[in-house]
Amino acid sequence: MEVVLVNQQDPAPNKRSGGFSLLEVLIASLLFLVVALGILPMFQRAIRTNTAGQDSTDVANLARSRVEEFMQIDYFGPALTVPVGQTENVIQDYFDRATEQWIVGTPATPTDADWLRTTTVRWYAVAALSGDDGNTASPLDDIETGLVEASEALDGATLPIDVHFKEIEVQLVGTSANAILGPGRRIVVRGFRSQ
Repeated sequence: MEVVLVNQQDPAPNKRSGGFSLLEVLIASLLFLVVALGILPMFQRAIRTNTAGQDSTDVANLARSRVEEFMQIDYFGPALTVPVGQTENVIQDYFDRATEQWIVGTPATPTDADWLRTTTVRWYAVAALSGDDGNTASPLDDIETGLVEASEALDGATLPIDVHFKEIEVQLVGTSANAILGPGRRIVVRGFRSQ
């Protein structure tokens, strides 16, 4: 029996084995960090924008729900009545942050409320929808826009039979920096109700 000794050497001594060196991993991590830091502000802005949009939607829904609430009231009920000698019934209330409720009136200090809500009721005759109100060149501007002007509102002394429709306008105004709307921002929702 013959024994042969074979000298086994690495066929490619200059080639290294598979995998990454520490330097390559550090460079790749650095590149990933630079890309991630570049994208991060976009995510932050998207979060802020989505939150602001959701908050504005919530406040707009509060205004719409107030209009809907007034749509359910009896047509000749006190809330939809305009006082004699005036052309509108204005109801002001505010959202009290401490109790999380709407309170009729105005807050003692602006910091007591996140927003103020003003509900205005006006009466109109059907004639307010026809003709020109004088604000535009078109003689049919009211019909084209479907809007009526507050100057066309009827006095509270008008007979109920002459009141053809009522406008319910709800305006929400942000009062503090912490308010959902933010200071000075407002949302207005209008609804019309006929008998």
